[in-house]
Amino acid sequence: MADYTATGKITIKGCALPIKVTEYYTFPFGIGSVLYVIAKARKGVLEKVVIKKVNLTGFDGKAPVYNYVDTTNRVWFERELTWQSTAIELATNFIETEIAQYQCDENVVVSYS
Repeated sequence: MADYTATGKITIKGCALPIKVTEYYTFPFGIGSVLYVIAKARKGVLEKVVIKKVNLTGFDGKAPVYNYVDTTNRVWFERELTWQSTAIELATNFIETEIAQYQCDENVVVSYS
């Protein structure tokens, strides 16, 4: 499946000596990943997105939530992007459905009385 990339660093300071703690969070889409927009793929269009930056925006319970910035500075959530293989499947499914619907419409015979 996907390779996960880890990053993060936390420094804790108090009245005693500073303690450095490093926490690693994993995210499926790393910098430089070539992804595709799911909404467009569902309509038969493959729109390529290249990730430039990954931002940790918060936590959903204990799970970290990320957004991704592409090379055109658009911001995407993880649920909006997918890998090429999935995008091709979604686009192919849409196109096949449209072709099947067109073929069904073509076989309809209209009679006027």
